[in-house]
Formats: sequence, C-alpha cells, structure tokens
Amino acid sequence: MLDKLNQYSLAVELINRHARIAVIVNETKVPKKLIKKTYRELIVRSGSSGPIRNSSRGLIRNSARYREATLS
Repeated sequence: MLDKLNQYSLAVELINRHARIAVIVNETKVPKKLIKKTYRELIVRSGSSGPIRNSSRGLIRNSARYREATLS
C-alpha cells in the first residue's frame, strides 16, 4: 500500500516539474490514462507524451561541433 502511495506521490511531483508523460509512466508504473487526467487537472494543459530525444545532434546545435564530436 505504501509503495503504491509513493509511486503516486512521485508521479505528482514529476507532473509538477512538467516531465513527459512517457517518463512518468516508465518511472512510476502508474496508468497512463490516470497520469494524463491528473496532468490536465494540475497543469491545466495536456502533457507531452512523446519519448525523449536521444540524438546527440539535438544536444549539439552547431553543425561544426557535431562533426567534431563524432570524429574519433
């Protein structure tokens, strides 16, 4: 019971920090439908549900720096 309460508490904290819905679901195992509903109630807008970009290109905005980073 306390484990579930901790998961919901973590989900609310992540929602308040504007985390992506996919991240919240992965970290807390709280149902996506419940997270979406809670997000809309707390933040008054829908949350971002897509995955986080893992591309190094998104982290390195300058194309010259990207070429430097990828050369080994």
